[in-house]
Amino acid sequence: MFEQKRLISDPRDVPPSLNQRKTQKHVSSVNGAFLQEATKPSDSHPLGKNSAYDVIVNMSVPSFLGNKTNNLTSVVTAPLAANAVGINSVQTYRIGQAFEQLRTSIISRGTQYTNNSEASRRGYIAENFTAESYNVDATIKRISDRAVVPDSHQKASPDIIYDHGKKQASLKFYMDAEASAKAQTNPEYGEQVRIVPADQLEDGKAKLGQLAKKNEAKGRTEAANIQKNTAKRMAATIKGSEGAESTALTKNQADEMSRSFTVDEKGNKKVNEARLDKAIEDTGLTKKVKNAKFTNELRGVGIAAAIGLGTGFALGFVVSLAQNGLNPESLKHAFVCGVKQGGISAVVAA
Repeated sequence: MFEQKRLISDPRDVPPSLNQRKTQKHVSSVNGAFLQEATKPSDSHPLGKNSAYDVIVNMSVPSFLGNKTNNLTSVVTAPLAANAVGINSVQTYRIGQAFEQLRTSIISRGTQYTNNSEASRRGYIAENFTAESYNVDATIKRISDRAVVPDSHQKASPDIIYDHGKKQASLKFYMDAEASAKAQTNPEYGEQVRIVPADQLEDGKAKLGQLAKKNEAKGRTEAANIQKNTAKRMAATIKGSEGAESTALTKNQADEMSRSFTVDEKGNKKVNEARLDKAIEDTGLTKKVKNAKFTNELRGVGIAAAIGLGTGFALGFVVSLAQNGLNPESLKHAFVCGVKQGGISAVVAA
């Protein structure tokens, strides 16, 4: 019995929702060696029937590089190329899930504190947005670290824990820069990063600097040092040692998220998701996620193009990806990217 070699990730690396679908195994022969490719998603999988994976597996169209046509499904190119795209499609799915987790987290926290004042709710929502936007960025960058919101009400306890539990942050989203900055001067916060609204950051630091000078002039050295150290620790985002970073949030954006939660005349809690989504979009995170998903899919297409080039078959399948919103220039870019990923072709040619 021949030994089958898996070219891509173990199915256990795929989210359970993908593992539970119907499967179809692709077994190909290259230079006498049998290769077993990854599981092909069914039409009902989260990536959709017209995903890049689905289109490539079922393609047979002219290439933009020439007029000849190849039935890619009958040769090794199709499953290998599809796997290249499939791997990236799983990552695209994970990015989407991370973004959905952000929305779910904000809705859950906002609903929990709907009966609080708008200002109070703003702070709680800002905590979740900061932590979950950090997690979205970590997912995009394929970093395993995740930020968490402890939801502790103990004095001086951290609002966010991140960087594999090694770092902590205190978050204050008050009415203006001076109020937010002063609220962060509690010496019991210790080494915690002091997060304030992005539009209050510089003014807040300046206010603390002014207060420190006044205290120094009056001989209040300890108070002045606390204010200066707080200013040094103030930031608009949390940053992990591996490169993950949250999305900056302004006070007005946090206010809009907070205003998405109301109570009607009967006491029922309501969520205006359209308003919430608009507020999230205004932070730039929605666009960031869309761009990351597109770039990720394009990278998969590029690797698939390299596979096609390495095996000497036409690249007609990339043309069909226009069905997924890619234009000819993007396809050519994908091809160039694929050529640069020459290592994949080497695997096929070996």
